[in-house]
Amino acid sequence: MLAIQPLGKGQFQLDVVSLFPSDTWDNGKSVFRADIMQNLKEYAPDFIRFPGGCIVHGVNEATMYHWKKTIGPIENRPGQWSKWAPYYRTDGIGYHEFYELCEYLGADAMYVIPTGMICTRLGKAKFLPGISFNRTLIWMLIFRMHWMP
Repeated sequence: MLAIQPLGKGQFQLDVVSLFPSDTWDNGKSVFRADIMQNLKEYAPDFIRFPGGCIVHGVNEATMYHWKKTIGPIENRPGQWSKWAPYYRTDGIGYHEFYELCEYLGADAMYVIPTGMICTRLGKAKFLPGISFNRTLIWMLIFRMHWMP
């Protein structure tokens, strides 16, 4: 519960407020809701992919998911505007929390990093200039994603 009781007239500002239920997983040591974690434990995934979709690539290099900015105290994480504006992501769950989640569930971590492609409005992807890739590796990844279980 958040309760603010001013003692007099004036103003105050809040910079970062992160509210969690009092009964989080692992006896309050984690950031994950106990009910959701229980459901995930019962589902027992072999792996968890994080982050996903266009969050990884963004709409330009500035909005790509930079994992190093998602570790440390949440008040120091810059967050980023989402591709689906006007939504803002706080990065309250970053790579550290992702690895904790995998550990709690006994699941393998499938971490996703930007490859230099950006998502566009038409759903097409394009490479950023100045970034080179091994063409064989890219085709292997595309094949793996689409045709292998």
